[in-house]
Amino acid sequence: LLQPGIAGVGATARARVGGASLETILWGVVAGALTGMGYALFVLSRRVDLAQSRASPLAYLSDVLRFGVTSYAGNCLAMLTYRLDILLVNWFAGPAQAGLYAVAVRLAENLGAVSQASSTVLFPTLAAMKTRRTEQQEFAGAMACGVAIITFVAASLAGLVASPLVALLFGEAFTSAVPTFLVLLPGTVALSGSRVLANDSVARGRPGLNLRLAGVALVINTLANVALIPRFGISGAAMAST
Repeated sequence: LLQPGIAGVGATARARVGGASLETILWGVVAGALTGMGYALFVLSRRVDLAQSRASPLAYLSDVLRFGVTSYAGNCLAMLTYRLDILLVNWFAGPAQAGLYAVAVRLAENLGAVSQASSTVLFPTLAAMKTRRTEQQEFAGAMACGVAIITFVAASLAGLVASPLVALLFGEAFTSAVPTFLVLLPGTVALSGSRVLANDSVARGRPGLNLRLAGVALVINTLANVALIPRFGISGAAMAST
């Protein structure tokens, strides 16, 4: 909450002083990121005395880098999968359609807040169950199903109010993005459960599994977008993502 809050306040304050611009928004985001990082380091310093650690720094760094690089590569491929469709829509259909598609994608991503928060909160619990495989599997499966059900309910409600909501937030000109948003909803629900399972894989010490899955998803998503966008436009991009 701290990072987006600072970003919003900072961007608003700079906009009032110097006028709204992309640079203003960027400075707000940077201020929020730096504040969040500073607070995280402060909390960590109060709970962990790194100076008294008996572990070998080099050995620890080697393990962390090996684990972190694999996880980061998987996250990069996943992010590319999430964003490549917008670039392909711009390439095949033009910037106006890309703008409409970006609105639909942004609304669909907001429904993933529950799964993102749940995955973050559940990760320590899943990691602590690493030696209790059966219990960990049952817990992760139950949580993934629960998160998917909650997201399904939220997606259903969002689908019902999509037209007036888009008109209120973005204006009547963007209501043509609503059908695309509706096509994205099934994929959003499926993705919510998979986020929990992805964190479960990392908690088991297997970030390479997520990396391989992200690579497969990227290939399928790219080929589907190339095949469907020229024929169905932004709805085709939504079908590919879903």
